[in-house]
Order: sequence, then C-alpha cells, then structure tokens
Amino acid sequence: MPNWCENTLEVDTTDATLAKAIAEKVFRFDPKEKERIVDFNLLIPMPEELNITCGSFGDFSETLLRLDQPQTLTDNLIADYITENERKGLRLSLLSRQNNWTIGNFVDFLRNNPDEQNYFGYDLALGQAYIDNQLKYGARTWYDWAYNNWGVKWNANTQYCDEFNDGNTCFYVCFDTAWNPPNEWVNTLIQTFPDAKIKLTYFEPGIFFGGIESSDETETCYYQYPDSTKQALKIAEEFGYSEEDFEFSEQ
Repeated sequence: MPNWCENTLEVDTTDATLAKAIAEKVFRFDPKEKERIVDFNLLIPMPEELNITCGSFGDFSETLLRLDQPQTLTDNLIADYITENERKGLRLSLLSRQNNWTIGNFVDFLRNNPDEQNYFGYDLALGQAYIDNQLKYGARTWYDWAYNNWGVKWNANTQYCDEFNDGNTCFYVCFDTAWNPPNEWVNTLIQTFPDAKIKLTYFEPGIFFGGIESSDETETCYYQYPDSTKQALKIAEEFGYSEEDFEFSEQ
C-alpha cells in the first residue's frame, strides 16, 4: 500500500459562471457512490488505450520487439535480453542453432505459439501496445501517463466535496493521492483558469513533507523533514496533526 498524501483544494472566484466551469473540471456526481467525487479525468482525460496491464510480460516483450529483428539470435543475446533462466536459455539456444534463427524468427515463433509466449514470459500484443502508446501518447501505459499528466499514479480518493449550487463563486474539496500531490494536474487547472484563485495544500505524513501549489506564486512552497521540519509541521497542523503525532530523531 502507498503512503497517502492528503490534499485540500480551494477555488475562489468573483464569477459564478467561472466557478461552475471549474467545478465541472474538478468533481462529478458518482451514481455508484451516490456522492460527488474528485476526478482528474474531467480536466485531463486518460486515453482508453493506456488502460492496459503494466508489468514484466509487457516490459520484456517491448524490449524484444525493439531489438534489431534481422540480427542472429546468439547465446549472448539470449543471456542479455531474452532470459536469465538457465533451462529456458539452453532450450532457446538449441532451437536457434537448429533453425538458424534471427530475433525476428524467434518473434514469429512466439506469435504462432501462444503457449511458448507464456513459457518464456512474453505477451507480444501487450509489448506492441506499449510501443504504439509511447509513439502516440508519450507514455506506454496508464502508469507513465498518470505521472506525466497528473503527477500521481492513481486518480483521487475523495474525502470531502463542498455542496455546489448555481450562484456559488467558490468551493473546497479534500482528497487523498498515492505518494505525491497531483502537481501536474493542479498546475494545468491553474493555467486553464487564470482568472481564478486556486490553491492546493498538501501533506504526506509518512515521509513528512508538505507544501502549497497556488495561482499566487508567492504562496507556492515545499517543506520536508529534516531540512524544514518546522515549516512542514505548520502545514501538517492544517490537516489536524500536532507535533505529538510524530517522532523526530535528534539532529
């Protein structure tokens, strides 16, 4: 399980129409949860093609597919790029010598024999999807894309959303994110709505860091133990913590 970073987002405007436009990019009503939830996809939607498995089978397959396909499949290549398993390596070496395989021949063998893909730890379709996604989106899977575009690996885990009605000019939401604050997301929100006052305050109690991302650059800051413990503690207090909740080693 990750360390959870606690976040509060404050939005303040003088225009109800603007406030509503921002709210529509921050939270939505979830019929399953029967409540409002913060959803990063509203502002920066993740492409559906990126919702694929992120794992070793895809990684190994991408590496194999990116190798020079006409190259002879030598024992050194097998050891360096194909498998570290001695038994599998010996079997593949024998097949390669018997059939004068290139890397491309091995790939064709795997495509025609799905059981062999599983045996050697490959998923060629997944590996090709990684390559295609990297070219199209600059990210292989949801994981890379989420960090690049939201600043965090997962969508928000909502804790509280203000009741929002037509005519409101401000709102406040609380949510948790895995490991980090969603800096990329909130900075995009600030750039998209430059006429609004937008402020994200965050605190992560595990590593003990906190800070602010704000449309007012004079407010933007970052504090972390042990370099700026007192300042980070002030941020922590905004989330209901006190100094007694933490143990600090002697410096």
